Amino acid sequence: MSAPWIFTIVILIICIITVVYTLATTERKRRWKHRPPQTFFIADTHFDNRREAHKSPFKRTWLMNKILRDNWNRKVSMRDKVYVLGDFIDSKRVTYWKNRLNGRIEFIAGNHDPH
Repeated sequence: MSAPWIFTIVILIICIITVVYTLATTERKRRWKHRPPQTFFIADTHFDNRREAHKSPFKRTWLMNKILRDNWNRKVSMRDKVYVLGDFIDSKRVTYWKNRLNGRIEFIAGNHDPH
């Protein structure tokens, strides 16, 4: 195969993946519109905590943050209420994380949260 054919096949594969992802995301958002808002309770996420990341299976803080954020946003819609019962984050980036997570978040400070 020559280089133009390989390039065409790669572009085609990227287009197919993009369409499948878009359809899956659209379907998930459609399902969320038809369910009533839910209430969630969570504690001890420890976003940005290097010490907790190394104790976990993730080993890297950025990987732990990414997986926690992705799982959270996959389960929680923007209309849901989330109560965080302490130890949400160990840094001053509460607003940063609050803007990247779905749901209306209410905090109850824990011993590792900034006060």
